[in-house]
Amino acid sequence: MPNREKLRFISIGFMALAVSAAGYFSASASTINAPHMVTISSTPNHAIFLKCKINETQEYQSKGVVLNVLAGQMKSKKDYALVTGHGIAGNDDCYIEDFQGNASAVIGTYFPKNYRVGTDSDWALISFKQIQGSHIKKYDIDAPIESVSLFDGKTVSFAEARGLPQNTQKCKMTLIAINISQTETREFASHNCRSIAGQSGSPITLNEDGKHKLIGIHLGNIWTLHSPLTGKPGRLNFMRPFDKYMSAEIKTMLGEIEE
Repeated sequence: MPNREKLRFISIGFMALAVSAAGYFSASASTINAPHMVTISSTPNHAIFLKCKINETQEYQSKGVVLNVLAGQMKSKKDYALVTGHGIAGNDDCYIEDFQGNASAVIGTYFPKNYRVGTDSDWALISFKQIQGSHIKKYDIDAPIESVSLFDGKTVSFAEARGLPQNTQKCKMTLIAINISQTETREFASHNCRSIAGQSGSPITLNEDGKHKLIGIHLGNIWTLHSPLTGKPGRLNFMRPFDKYMSAEIKTMLGEIEE
């Protein structure tokens, strides 16, 4: 596992990492003491929980999306999920849990090259015992988005709450540019979906004729003194697009893992 950048707690319960004098990245993992809500529905769940134990009574909680590796013509006895790197919380004692209360220990954790918290490389692949049944949506690794710019201004879907399994919240995606130093500007795929701590790794999807296409995963938010959307100080949610570059790197990882 790579060296992890240290995160610090701020008063509202998010984990934060300073990006520059102009902004902060806030990771949306949360510390919980009680079990989550279990919801049973005939509609496939769009996400799973990732939980990493801190001690006997506390856990870090985030979310993730299960990938359909068979779409890549690879047979596996394990399931794989796309999660945020910061959601692992530097802890090897992690497990996934679905909305029916079924739990499975994380077997392996795999980070992309040049992994760094709060950037586009802030993601990881985890493996666990294969989930049986059709109650969980599995997203095809061979169906990435061609370009994030195609979704600028589009209506996307996100979970209404951390404890709800389907993406029923409607919100907008926007490409924004933020000056993070006097010489560097970064472009982010932002969204205005309501989110709270514990929802990092949650899928952002596009509903096409009732079928949800994975657009990306929620990473957290950025605090900026001058929002390009409002012109005022505030927080901007941002995501990691599930693009062709991520898809290719995931498939390379899987090929090495399953050799």
